[in-house]
Amino acid sequence: MSFTIPGINLEFNEVKEIVWTKIQEPVMQRRLILVIVSIALLLDNMLYMVIVPIIPDYLRYIGAWGVEAQLEAQMEARNGSNGKPHHHDHHGQDSATGVLFASKAIVQLMVNPFSGAIIDRIGYDIKS
Repeated sequence: MSFTIPGINLEFNEVKEIVWTKIQEPVMQRRLILVIVSIALLLDNMLYMVIVPIIPDYLRYIGAWGVEAQLEAQMEARNGSNGKPHHHDHHGQDSATGVLFASKAIVQLMVNPFSGAIIDRIGYDIKS
């Protein structure tokens, strides 16, 4: 059972054959790899920008800084501000968050030198 793709008026198998033929060309392979890597880097940076603001709140939510910090926040919320300025002591929140995000960069620094050799050894062949 085949169906016609709207807009280009070709059957799915015909489109699949055209795409497969184009992918076999070395220039198209390079472009495809460039597109895949660009999309991966874009998604990585977008995810990083979304996660960075959320992590400190999440770590506070799961109690990563102990019971006394949570009790202090609960008491402050119950009593209201009473006109006093709030002082939030996050007990190492900045350093824990920094270590968490620095670990990504450290892993990349350790893996990237080897990834080139691995890609060279098991990578794709360009057919001339």
